Amino acid sequence: MQVKIQGRQIELTEALKNHVNKKLEKLKKYTDNILNASVVLSVQKYRQFAEITVHVDDQIMIGKSETNDMYVSIDQCVEKIETQLKKRKARYHSSKKKETSEKKSSESIVEKS
Repeated sequence: MQVKIQGRQIELTEALKNHVNKKLEKLKKYTDNILNASVVLSVQKYRQFAEITVHVDDQIMIGKSETNDMYVSIDQCVEKIETQLKKRKARYHSSKKKETSEKKSSESIVEKS
């Protein structure tokens, strides 16, 4: 997975970059098809913004968060994307189960005939 990190009105430290990379690594347990991730970190007065965009196959998943702490903002964004990936995985598996059950039922109808 290719990760691009940008900072607006903020100096990107190694600690921030490591935190982002560590959190994004957690997403690999939901799918191996993550192509790239784009992270934008910005500061406006006392508000800390994080926006993460992840490209998975043909889908784009976006997480945005605003708090008083940049690390918390990053964590919340990753949690939002994690939720989206869980839903995607559940939909994929439920459609696979439906296909196999339909296939089995059609096979049993053919056998009875």
